[in-house]
Amino acid sequence: MCDPMPAAAGFDTLFPGISAECLLKCFIVYIVSALSVWCIILEGRFFTVYVCAVVWGRGFKESSHPAGTSGSSLYNTVMIENVSIFAGMDPRDLALIEQRMVRRTYPRNTIILSEGDNSDSLYVILSGRVKVYLNDENGKEAIINYQDAGEYFGELSLIDDCTRSASIMTTIKSTMAIMSKQAFHQVLKNNPDIAIHLLKDMVHRVRTLTEEVKSLALSDVYGRLSKTLLSLATERDGLMVIEGHVTQQELANRIGASREMVCRIFKDLVKGGYLTTSHNRYVINKPLPARY
Repeated sequence: MCDPMPAAAGFDTLFPGISAECLLKCFIVYIVSALSVWCIILEGRFFTVYVCAVVWGRGFKESSHPAGTSGSSLYNTVMIENVSIFAGMDPRDLALIEQRMVRRTYPRNTIILSEGDNSDSLYVILSGRVKVYLNDENGKEAIINYQDAGEYFGELSLIDDCTRSASIMTTIKSTMAIMSKQAFHQVLKNNPDIAIHLLKDMVHRVRTLTEEVKSLALSDVYGRLSKTLLSLATERDGLMVIEGHVTQQELANRIGASREMVCRIFKDLVKGGYLTTSHNRYVINKPLPARY
């Protein structure tokens, strides 16, 4: 009988003779292939753009930071120890990684990264929230995702050297820890287990992509809106709460609907006691109805 693999097996044990960067590049090729199949099946321009952006939406960067405050070194390991790619690392290794990062704070509604930018940095959100979005030449916007403290973006472009396919804007005042491409490669070589965490996050992203495509293809506007509200909500004192500047227009952009339709659904949910709205806060008071 074969001995089971140890639960804490490292990168070298799981993938002997394969570099972390090589494995990550292979996985990126797999994602692109999967996207191509989805786009062929769906045969729709909106779906094609949406699907590509969901997967690559977290990999954005900017080589300069004119809108942020001046950078400073990070020394407190609490800042990054809860970020998934650094989970389980020795505090001494975390301290070394933080010495390679700088911190910048951006006001609300600051465009940190723009579609088509070149890529040279990894961004870790220390506080605040950002939105990932696309827009066309006519100014029409499609919101792909929201990211909060503890999440990161820019890691894929540090590996495949592609320009960014979407933009990122802060929705509230936000602070980022930023690592250059050169520093990221050195950290990856010195800590190959980080590649395992990156792969796990990418697998999760592919699963999320599948659910998003399913929702877009098979759900009506109300179904997409209710799923989006639940995905944005966090539990507070037994209630599901959405905090931050999330407007009805942004929700409409995200689910591919008109603001008028979203507004009408909101009014009915408020009237039925399912939803309470205020300036910067939505509260889901009870389970949303299955159908509208």
